[in-house]
Amino acid sequence: MNRKSILSLLAVVSVVSLMILAACSGGKTPPTEPPSPITWTPDMACYCHAKYEISMTDSALLVYMHVQEGEDECTDCHELTTLEIVHATVLPAQTADTERPLPQAFCLNCHETYADIAKLTVNSTVLTDANGTVVNPHDVPLTPGHVTANVTECSNCHKMHKTYDAINYCYRCHHDFVFECGTCHQ
Repeated sequence: MNRKSILSLLAVVSVVSLMILAACSGGKTPPTEPPSPITWTPDMACYCHAKYEISMTDSALLVYMHVQEGEDECTDCHELTTLEIVHATVLPAQTADTERPLPQAFCLNCHETYADIAKLTVNSTVLTDANGTVVNPHDVPLTPGHVTANVTECSNCHKMHKTYDAINYCYRCHHDFVFECGTCHQ
């Protein structure tokens, strides 16, 4: 690549970067000095997270069900303190496409206990193995391997803003696609 092509490419990248910077700073004129972290406030629109906002309208995603239950603001799930900490080091031109899993304790704020959830999914067939064995996804036996793998952590199987086939989490260990214990490793 010759010098002229490189300079042209750098000019295009600079213009695109300034456009992104303007979009994520609410249309304000980009600074001429190196950008500093944004000053995030709870009343800011989450337009830098467009793909997550769009996901809230996708009926195939778990976040959509929460929106239908009235949990339709980002701060309904994402705690203010955590958002302040996360945004403290974010520069305006950075992309925002990392989903951070919420801990089980957070989910149980609304869903009460893990045993209550297991009762709700007693007829679920989402975890059906190659032999036709059906396991309630919230009532897996707490074998030593399951305890070590922390199988009851909600975010292992549940992704709010993207599609995810939860059975793939199980198949990381149950790689023969059966849920019988003690058939592979002793």
